[in-house]
Amino acid sequence: MNSSIFDNTPAGQFIDVTVSLNGKVKTRNLKLCKVKSRSVLFILVDKENRVNTFFKVKYSDIKDYLPAVHLLRMKDGTLPDKWESPWDSIGSPSPSVQSYGRFATAAKPFVSTTNSAVGFQMV
Repeated sequence: MNSSIFDNTPAGQFIDVTVSLNGKVKTRNLKLCKVKSRSVLFILVDKENRVNTFFKVKYSDIKDYLPAVHLLRMKDGTLPDKWESPWDSIGSPSPSVQSYGRFATAAKPFVSTTNSAVGFQMV
């Protein structure tokens, strides 16, 4: 698989991403964020909890993609990489930078992420 499978799929398109692990199948409707040369980046916005969750799918982990029905199936036993970004942390300096007093205003914003391989919770 390569990035050409997503040539006619615009960013912002919702795609059903299906994973299977130990005989259990889970599907999640994710928004296509960015197509890269080796992977595809999806986003799930949880407005209620104010958290963006990103999912990175490597092309080598894709079983098939059906653009007509916007369905992406991953190989059995593979899960996308997942990390979260809380909305409240965007634009605020990290605690370690705040201790530097006047230099804290010159620091770039800190975005907290939590890396986890468990992107899809199996039922």
